[in-house]
Amino acid sequence: MPKYIGKQIALPESKLLHPHLLKPSETYKKYEVMAVIDPARKDEWREVEDAIVDIVCQAFALTKAEARKQIKEGKLTSPIGPHKAKDPDDVDAPAKETGDIVFSARQDASKGGPDVVDEYLEPIPEDRASEIYYGIYGVVVVLLMAYSAPGGKGVTARINVVQKLRDAEGGGGRGQAMKLLKAKTKPVVK
Repeated sequence: MPKYIGKQIALPESKLLHPHLLKPSETYKKYEVMAVIDPARKDEWREVEDAIVDIVCQAFALTKAEARKQIKEGKLTSPIGPHKAKDPDDVDAPAKETGDIVFSARQDASKGGPDVVDEYLEPIPEDRASEIYYGIYGVVVVLLMAYSAPGGKGVTARINVVQKLRDAEGGGGRGQAMKLLKAKTKPVVK
């Protein structure tokens, strides 16, 4: 049996993009979510980055400096990276970077869905799916795991629990998502 190297970690409170949490996305047949990294909370995010580097070091016998370098150069994948979005008016155009840095987590539908709860830790059932939309704020608990496959190696993240804390600013919903995609983005400090 292969050795498992991973760690469960709670991401800092974030704006959640593309949340497919109560049922898998139609396109990829996976549960998925992206958490926007707030540069004002970089110290909290640094803990997440350090956990990724620690897993890489353990899994691939690298020093911390080597691990950071290989992640930065794209030789090892990481769940943290630039956000790419499609222009909703041009479906044939390639996705473009928005300027935001995000943490991406996915989970195959065959493994079952993550737990989705409200601010009081009460489950949000599928009949309340309209409460989970692009731009809400929440906390995501993920399982970071090292992997090595013929196509590459690195760290991936599986969604365990998502806690919705509050609604999106400006009302949210699909209309708000389109505004967010077209809005001029602020540069994120790395």
